[in-house]
Amino acid sequence: MARVLVVEDDPVIADMLAFVLTQAAHDVALVGDGQGGIDRAISDHPDLIFMDIMLPTISGIAAARTLRAFPDAAIASTPIIAMSAGANLATVTDTRCFSAVLPKPFDIETVIELVALHAKTPRA
Repeated sequence: MARVLVVEDDPVIADMLAFVLTQAAHDVALVGDGQGGIDRAISDHPDLIFMDIMLPTISGIAAARTLRAFPDAAIASTPIIAMSAGANLATVTDTRCFSAVLPKPFDIETVIELVALHAKTPRA
């Protein structure tokens, strides 16, 4: 089991991801904006973050850069999966903040595979 933070402002997508991840026995926290994602990552130390790119308050890219620059190495090294629609994929792949990119729409198997590949310390 991994602790997964989902930073997504679309409640349908957030709820779907939470459902899929919970069914796969992961502990999931949801946040709907970039600053909230930063705050929650710092307070909760998740094993993996799914970060939408287009978010209120600050963008997912800015939030990821902030986390990468954080002085606590455990937070700075947390894997972050970018979530983006096709039009934003070029912008996402130009940054070095993300461990992987999950294009929208996405399939359940890909989500589960990304957790297995990238979660820092999956828990039994």
